[in-house]
Amino acid sequence: MYIALVDFPHRDPVPLLPQVLAALPEVRAMAGCLDYRVLSDSEAPDRLVLLHRWQDKPAFEAYLASEHFAALGALLRPGMTAPPVSLRLEAQEDILVTG
Repeated sequence: MYIALVDFPHRDPVPLLPQVLAALPEVRAMAGCLDYRVLSDSEAPDRLVLLHRWQDKPAFEAYLASEHFAALGALLRPGMTAPPVSLRLEAQEDILVTG
């Protein structure tokens, strides 16, 4: 599994949320997408954080080459206050622990 946590420093991400959220179902329907979520940072409200979980790195790379990725960049780039920071991880197992 391939995981990416991407942090977008942004002047004012709140007005953009409806458009970002509207794209979730389409990205989640892409081949190899296990999860795609928009998160907030309680310590930094000027940030938009995306959590990606993909079957493998090639599936994530296909997303990076997609229309969805290009549209997200076009939406966020004008208000970004710094380049995005992306933490990318490869996981051996995907275990859900509750409780």
